[in-house]
Amino acid sequence: MTDPKSLWREQLSDAHDVRLENLQADVRAELNRIRRARILLVLSALAGAGLTGRLAFSAPTELLRLGEGLMAAGFLLVLALGWRRLTRGAPDAAETCLAYLRRSLVRRREAVLGGWIALVAPLLPGLWLTFIGLAAASGGQWLKLMPVVALLALWIAIMMLLLMRESAKVAAEIARLDRL
Repeated sequence: MTDPKSLWREQLSDAHDVRLENLQADVRAELNRIRRARILLVLSALAGAGLTGRLAFSAPTELLRLGEGLMAAGFLLVLALGWRRLTRGAPDAAETCLAYLRRSLVRRREAVLGGWIALVAPLLPGLWLTFIGLAAASGGQWLKLMPVVALLALWIAIMMLLLMRESAKVAAEIARLDRL
């Protein structure tokens, strides 16, 4: 007859192994998420910089060239800031998966909370200078630019809502890890 105490201990060790496998799967999923975010960041920032750089060379006025050039530089700054925020440090051999996941989520939450600075702020000087250049080039027809300004305001509002939503998701994930 087997001892119930030894059966209970074996059951706990089996449960712990499953938990470790789940944590390792979570670490792999987090590293894959970071890789996908980096690819999306590079593609979108280079597309934005390329498009605004092309517009900077073909703009009819100096003010529009300067505005588009500032936007191209803003996209490159978004790329640099975003790349730094999406570092991929995999867990060390001595570091547990749980500690790595928690640290990664805390960094992600801080990046999301500061996302306004990384995603929107570098583009605003070039956007405003471009709008001023378009208003000056249009003469008295600058009120026709209001739909574009409204779309810009809508874009900023959507970005802020997405950042708040992502922050709430990350905070819930940190709370789940803290319960483990």
